[in-house]
Amino acid sequence: MNRQKSAWLRRAVSAMVAAMLLTVFAACAVAEEETAALPEIPVLEDTRPLEAEEYTFTTLSGDSVTYNRNTRRIVALSGAGDLAAFGIKPLAVLAEQAVLDSYPTFFEGVSVLEYSQPFNLEEILSYEPELILVYQLMEEENIEQLEKIAPVIPLYRESFDFAERLGYIGEIFGLEEQAQALIDYAAQLQESALTAISDLGLSDKTVSVFYYMDGVSIPPSEYWYFNKILYDYLGMAYTQAAQEFLSDPNNGPFTPISNELLANYEGDLVLYADIMGTGEIPEALSTNPGWQNLAAVKEDRIGVLDAVLYAEKDVLYLRAQYEGILSALEKAMGA
Repeated sequence: MNRQKSAWLRRAVSAMVAAMLLTVFAACAVAEEETAALPEIPVLEDTRPLEAEEYTFTTLSGDSVTYNRNTRRIVALSGAGDLAAFGIKPLAVLAEQAVLDSYPTFFEGVSVLEYSQPFNLEEILSYEPELILVYQLMEEENIEQLEKIAPVIPLYRESFDFAERLGYIGEIFGLEEQAQALIDYAAQLQESALTAISDLGLSDKTVSVFYYMDGVSIPPSEYWYFNKILYDYLGMAYTQAAQEFLSDPNNGPFTPISNELLANYEGDLVLYADIMGTGEIPEALSTNPGWQNLAAVKEDRIGVLDAVLYAEKDVLYLRAQYEGILSALEKAMGA
C-alpha cells in the first residue's frame, strides 16, 4: 500500500471519529452492564511527589531529554487513554471530547486541544507546559518547533506491545508499579476474553470481517485494532482467501471484491465493520448481490463492529473493545 493511500485512510478515520465516538462509547457502556465477565480497569492514582525532580531520559528515538519528572503541566498530543489509565491528568490532550465525556473520572479537569493538524503552537503555548508528549512518528521538524516551548518526548503509539508501551510511560514518570498493574490488566483481559471464546465454542473458527465503501472489501490488518484483537489476541483465523487478499500488494484499503467471488471469502463467522458509526448494515450493502449470496446474510447472523471504537489502542478503552468483539461474535453465531 503506498504512502498516499495510507495517509488518506488515516485522515478518513480521524474525520469520522469526532462525530461518532460518543454514540459508540455509550453503546459499549450498555454492553458492559449486560456482561460482567471481563475485568474492569484498575483506578490508579498519580503518586508522584509534588516537588520538582530534574530527570534525564533516553527516548525511543535515542535522544536524551531532561525535564521535571514530577510535573503536572503536561500537554499530550498522543496517548491520552494510556496516560489517563496511569492516573495522569495532563492540562490538555489531543482526543475527542466524546472520549473524555465517556470516561469522566479519568479525564476530570483535562482540556481538549482544538487544533490537530498536527498542532497549533500558540494553543499549546497558552497552557504553559513543562513537558510535551507526542506520537511516535511525528516529523522531526515539528518536534523541533515544540521543543522551543518545552521538552518533548515521543510515545510508542505504533506499538501493540503493552509491556513496551506502558512500561515506557512508567519510566518517563517513575510510575513503574502503575505500569505493571496496567500490563497485568491487559493480560487478564485477554485471558478472560479467550475463556469467553472457548465457552462459545469458537476457538477453531474462521472469521471474515468485511466493510463497505465503493464495494465490499476487507479492512487492512495494519490500520484497524479490531484485527489485532480478533486474530492475534483471541487467536481467530482468517480464511485462506482473505489472507491472500490482504497480502496482495495490488490491493488498497478499499479494493472491492467482485460479487461473483465474495462467497469464497466467507468464514464460519461474518462480521461487518461499521466505519460510518450507524450500527447498521448500509442499504447499499444490504442490496449488494454478492453480499446477499453469503450464507451468514441469508441466515441473519452478521455481527456488527463499531469500527471507530478501534481507532486507538489505549489500554483505557481495551475492555470496551473486547466487549464489542465478543458481542459481535455472539451475533454472528446466530445467538
